[in-house]
Amino acid sequence: MTELLDEPVAAIRIGSHGVDKIRLENAGSKPLTMDLDSATAVLELWRDRRVASHSSSGPLGGCRVEAAPGWTLEIDVPGIDSEDAGRLTARVELVADNEGVFVPMSVSPAPRDL
Repeated sequence: MTELLDEPVAAIRIGSHGVDKIRLENAGSKPLTMDLDSATAVLELWRDRRVASHSSSGPLGGCRVEAAPGWTLEIDVPGIDSEDAGRLTARVELVADNEGVFVPMSVSPAPRDL
């Protein structure tokens, strides 16, 4: 299992995220086809075990993407107040195309403290 995680074939990860942007990147060695038409990005700031602030991109719209190695996509997600302290979480919901079979995906990194 460790070997699969260290060297994925087709994978998308959140490369970085801040209070107003999320960057997706291909983390694998092969391309991954995705349909970004209904994909959404969400940022949430948690404080005292509750969501203190929430922001989402809405549907990204657009197209199918062939995310080859080296591919990145920056998504604007404005609306979180960076002055607030708390734990920031990020999530992107999208659909991958596995040879005609559409596979819902949710991509999230570890939360980070602000």
